[in-house]
Amino acid sequence: MRRWGLCVSLLSGAALAYELLLLRLFSIVYPYHLAFLIISLALLGIGASGTFLALTRRWLIRHFPWTFSAFAVAFGLGVAASFAVAQKIPFRPKELPWNLAQAFPLMGIYLTLAVPFFLAGTVVGLALTRFAGESHRIYRFDLLGAGMGALGTILFLEILPPYEGLRLHSGIGLLVAGIGLWALGPGKARIVALLAFMLVPVVPMLWPKQWIEPRPSQFKALSLVLRHPDARILAERWSPMGWLVVVDNPSAPLRYVPGMSLTCTEEPPRQLGVYLDGERLGPITRFQGRLEELSFLDCQTASLPYHLLEQPEVLVLGSGGGMEVLRALYYGARRIDAVEEDPQMVKLVQGAFVDFSGRIYAMDNVKVYTGGMRVFLSRSLRRYDLIQISLEASYRSAGAFQASYHLTLEALQDALSHLRNRGILAITQWAQLPPRQSLRLLLTAVTALERQGIDRPAEHVALIRSWRTTTLLVRREPFRSHEVQKIRDFCTHRAFDLVHLSGMRAEEANRHNRLRNPSYFLGAQALLGEDREEFLQRYKFQIRPVTDQRPFFLHFFRWRTLPEILSLKGRGGMSLLEWTYPLLGAALIVAMASGAVLILLPLAFIRRRERADNVVRSGALVVFFLSLGVGFLFLEMAFFQRFILYLGHPVLSASVVISTFLIFAGAGSGWSRRWRALFEKRARSRSPMDIPAAALGILIWAILLLVGLPHFFRWTLGFPLFLRMGMGVLLIAPLGFFMGMPFPLGLERLAPVSVKHIPWAWGINGCASVVATILASLLALQVGFQGVILSAMAMYGMAAGASLFLTKNPPG
Repeated sequence: MRRWGLCVSLLSGAALAYELLLLRLFSIVYPYHLAFLIISLALLGIGASGTFLALTRRWLIRHFPWTFSAFAVAFGLGVAASFAVAQKIPFRPKELPWNLAQAFPLMGIYLTLAVPFFLAGTVVGLALTRFAGESHRIYRFDLLGAGMGALGTILFLEILPPYEGLRLHSGIGLLVAGIGLWALGPGKARIVALLAFMLVPVVPMLWPKQWIEPRPSQFKALSLVLRHPDARILAERWSPMGWLVVVDNPSAPLRYVPGMSLTCTEEPPRQLGVYLDGERLGPITRFQGRLEELSFLDCQTASLPYHLLEQPEVLVLGSGGGMEVLRALYYGARRIDAVEEDPQMVKLVQGAFVDFSGRIYAMDNVKVYTGGMRVFLSRSLRRYDLIQISLEASYRSAGAFQASYHLTLEALQDALSHLRNRGILAITQWAQLPPRQSLRLLLTAVTALERQGIDRPAEHVALIRSWRTTTLLVRREPFRSHEVQKIRDFCTHRAFDLVHLSGMRAEEANRHNRLRNPSYFLGAQALLGEDREEFLQRYKFQIRPVTDQRPFFLHFFRWRTLPEILSLKGRGGMSLLEWTYPLLGAALIVAMASGAVLILLPLAFIRRRERADNVVRSGALVVFFLSLGVGFLFLEMAFFQRFILYLGHPVLSASVVISTFLIFAGAGSGWSRRWRALFEKRARSRSPMDIPAAALGILIWAILLLVGLPHFFRWTLGFPLFLRMGMGVLLIAPLGFFMGMPFPLGLERLAPVSVKHIPWAWGINGCASVVATILASLLALQVGFQGVILSAMAMYGMAAGASLFLTKNPPG
């Protein structure tokens, strides 16, 4: 039993590692939201494995050791092969909005990537069916292996590129087959096992690098830059946080000065382009110690706050390649604290390009910190004259359904609390038409000021724009008259436009970078006036402030605007459509339809073979295992997203939250038989209350986290990272422990009366997990993480009720 349990652990860990590696690799190939959807739907392969097992169970179990090992080897070989084939499929994601023919190659990618998940699901489902009486132990090995796979993948990505992980999977499949067959004793099985062991180190080396190395889509910025014959990659760094690439082009020099005034005659020094996962992140600018070389920075909207302050102490959030640090140096800042999330970015500036960058991160008045921006604010007791949130920081986690806590209402309140009395918070963003980000940010800042008791917030904010960027200034004290005049002069001399300024007249708006109508100005006036609520209701995009419970700053979609945008398809209107939401909806429909087929197909087969005295209620079984799958993923995803704020980065959140959930759920599964015995002992017979009691434990702990987590985060966010990680484990572990019990307890209800239902239950649970992954994202966008957690609690309540009716003669 332990031997097969070890095999299940290895395969489950490899399957979860494969999922994480695919997400990392396809985030390079395609936009993140598309990579997420591709992998989510590919997970339907696990649901398909349950259907396959339900239809072929007898033959597969009869030849169990050999079928188990064969599927394990096929999984290992299929991991690298599926990715290599998927990259060969000619899919152009940018054409999807207007060319529905692109749905066919997209479906081909789904099906190709689903094959390894199908094979891994078949291996685990075979073990659950073969050892039906010990399902709690098999499920424990499954979850423990998955948890260790999640943690191991994060550690692996710190050392090697993700495509190297695909190689290793080939060896894992052979290793599992060798372990399984070796114990059958002398003979053919042991010869095959010995051959498998010998091939473990050989097969991974056979995959050519060009087959499995990710190739960014032709529409990604890096691909476009590298088309030039003289463009070359100077450095690249792999880490769990992404793929950093530094590019140079001597014959066509990079010019990265976002929103530069059209009247500016200054030129920037030589710059190197930095790209994260194939998308432009920012530059590393050459600095040789002469401040006059940086005069081009005065031509950007981001320089406005320096014209209101003298020798300020500055905090730069999102320092990246150092452009904002150079800006602060140019204007004579006394002290500069720079915070950067990605340690690899800091190492590039301080290491490979230290001389090129002028050693700016090693200067006496510059201090560099790596880690989460909100974490730094919680730990710092210092107050600043200027806090600058860089353009790169605003878009580091760009994506409508990616949680980003940099620009939430609570984030702006934290930043304002770290300003001196006359200090300024400055945030630069890309300009959009119709305006969305700038208006949402303005409203967020105004709301933060109002919550601090400021009655006339319009006097505390200023917003300007160029042809490409906007910059917002926020202050706890009103801007004085001479400061208002300085802002006017700054804009006039550089041909920037005022969007909002205290005492501003309507004719001052839309002067230089003229729009057909002054939509920025009109939107700002509405948000700062008495008709704010009416404007928010009728505006075509959702621009209300985002909070830590719904930290999706780039989500503006409203369903009622969809018909109007589609009607403008022939006139370029599709660029206005935020495709994440419709794609999530379409993916959910596909997942539900596919799941329904995979669930109902075995039901017809099982009913044909049922005896008259069958005691399993199929409806209750579907509700029970479907609710468990949805509830488990809802809780896992909601707390993973919430802990991004607490731990400072999605990678750290994944390593702590997902691995803790799975490992302690495995411990709960292993303890589930003792849990059942407690109730049998008290009832002196088999009791039906073991599953409802476990569900009650889940509900109680989920409520405690739902209510207490925001306060706990606020009190302990400034603690050292190792303490926060430890406390995260302690908070999640009890919930994970209880979540690991209902599934094996349900299987043990089925095992004595109908083994044929076990693979079906496994498939239902797998289909539910796919639907839950997509549905949780939609719910988080619509109702926030609290709504997702409450929905999960409802799912476990349904599962508890259905558990009482799994059989026609309930136990007890």
